[in-house]
Amino acid sequence: MASLTVIAENRVALSKDLVAEHGFSAWIDTPDGAVLWDSGQGYALPQNAPRLMLDWKRLAAIVLSHGHFDHTGGLVAALDLAGGAKVILHPACFIPKLARREFFGRSIQVPIGMPLPRADYEARGARFEETEAVKKIIPGVFFIPSIPMMTDFEKIEPGFLVGDGSEPDSFADDAALAVKTDKGVSVILGCAHRGMINTLRYVSEVLGGPVRQVWGGTHLVEKDPEQVMATVAALKEMGVETVAAAHCTGFDRELVLARELGDRFRFAHVGARAEL
Repeated sequence: MASLTVIAENRVALSKDLVAEHGFSAWIDTPDGAVLWDSGQGYALPQNAPRLMLDWKRLAAIVLSHGHFDHTGGLVAALDLAGGAKVILHPACFIPKLARREFFGRSIQVPIGMPLPRADYEARGARFEETEAVKKIIPGVFFIPSIPMMTDFEKIEPGFLVGDGSEPDSFADDAALAVKTDKGVSVILGCAHRGMINTLRYVSEVLGGPVRQVWGGTHLVEKDPEQVMATVAALKEMGVETVAAAHCTGFDRELVLARELGDRFRFAHVGARAEL
């Protein structure tokens, strides 16, 4: 049996001592070992992980969905808890990343990439494995990078930049985690910057068979109603049984998903658990 536990997210369940933050992190446990998917900003993981009774001796790898601070900020804390670990990621995670923001009529560029240089993580025990190809991490658990743009309604969001800020971010590093069990395929997202439906369709192609569950950030926040409803229609068409939206989905968009999907929708808050 494989299971998922949400470690870091924007909200927290009614539970003593767990904390929330803007970010996402989840623990995937299987009979063959465990995988840490993302690490949040770094405040929630060291507080929540001990209280969620995670067995770091079972950790096979830390896997990063992309190079933004709210998914990589807890990497040092995770490495400390694990005593060093293999870290799987797309090579573009290390490229400097910025977001264009408007403050009092001024446009500024805010750094939003990985908080530390690569060497600092390696000094804490990170053994980086970079790949642009699908990779089996442990039996039944797969890293899914290089997601193609397939739908006509999901576009690369403007306002995100790389390097010195002169180039738009294509989100080449955007990736997903897929878990295949005898119950079906589950997909865990980071932010789905290249589109949730693009991601689910690609995973279905790669692993074969339909996607049963999806967890994580969908970046539907501030998307227009037409795109949100096209996403709902695609989820229904694909027959996804559980949509556990989180983080960058946006509360108003989560309410739309809850209304349209009914019992198939759930909030993926800190402390949420599920069998995969």
